[in-house]
Amino acid sequence: MSYKPSSIGNSLRPHAISLMVGGMLSLWATGARAASLFSFATNFSYPGTGTRTECDISALCDIALDSVTIGNKAFSLSQIGRVSDVALLNNYNGPPPSTGGQRNIGGASLDRGDFATGVALETLRAESDTTRLAQFNTSRTEQAIAETLGNNRQSIFNLNNIIDTEDDGIGGSWDNESVFTMDLLFNGGAAYNSLLLWERGMNSDIMLKPIYEVANNQATVLGEEVIITQQELDSAGFQIDTTEIRAPQEVGSKGITFDTDIKGVRVISTKQFDGPDFKIAAVKQTIPEPRALLGLGLVGGALAYTRRRQINKSC
Repeated sequence: MSYKPSSIGNSLRPHAISLMVGGMLSLWATGARAASLFSFATNFSYPGTGTRTECDISALCDIALDSVTIGNKAFSLSQIGRVSDVALLNNYNGPPPSTGGQRNIGGASLDRGDFATGVALETLRAESDTTRLAQFNTSRTEQAIAETLGNNRQSIFNLNNIIDTEDDGIGGSWDNESVFTMDLLFNGGAAYNSLLLWERGMNSDIMLKPIYEVANNQATVLGEEVIITQQELDSAGFQIDTTEIRAPQEVGSKGITFDTDIKGVRVISTKQFDGPDFKIAAVKQTIPEPRALLGLGLVGGALAYTRRRQINKSC
């Protein structure tokens, strides 16, 4: 994971702090706020449902998330925050192949397993009314994105419904140009502090910015950007084969915890990220206060010092 300064608070320089309390907890701090990566287990099942009777090819059909396990704590599906609101700020749509355009150039689209329940939609256009741009759920496109990521109308949280991003991004542009930017809220802007990310293929990077405040139906206060790289992804233990690809691909996962509550996240892809294909959710973890962690470290150090003194006296 890497931090880069955003347009908000460019004068703040991130610094890293490592605290040893039973294990290594790495914190990336920016000002008074910090973030840390973690691994989690995806507990899933194959319900045998989809768009055809007796859907029995696991990578092509519905895949139901049952729970996630972080450390030794399990979070049930009812404890997992689903995407409910979307604001699509921009999305590059390449020229269609019928006009001579390349098929693998463009921004975000909706994808699903070949036989999975859900929607596959190639062209997602941002709000054309600039007075409503950046506001949540003002278009059918944004509502469709929310359903693909959150599955609020399905009976399951379907891991075989994802956002697909084309690998080549914007043809002929510089690497840092945005391919898409979208703001996401979980359960109507409820407070969470940890994000759960799944990425198909384990071959792309993705940029996330925590949303701390929402007003007038749009994100107003965001944190520093966090880039999760493909090298930092763990195997989620399952594969998916969606309409945009020709063979099953491994799905990777990674979590990120913030030291204060967030209401959502801004997701950004650029051409250099090689097209992240993702699913995202949120949970609320119990996070020890940084001062408490530091206190534990000081106590441990004091005990070690006292023990050394006792040993020295006995010699």
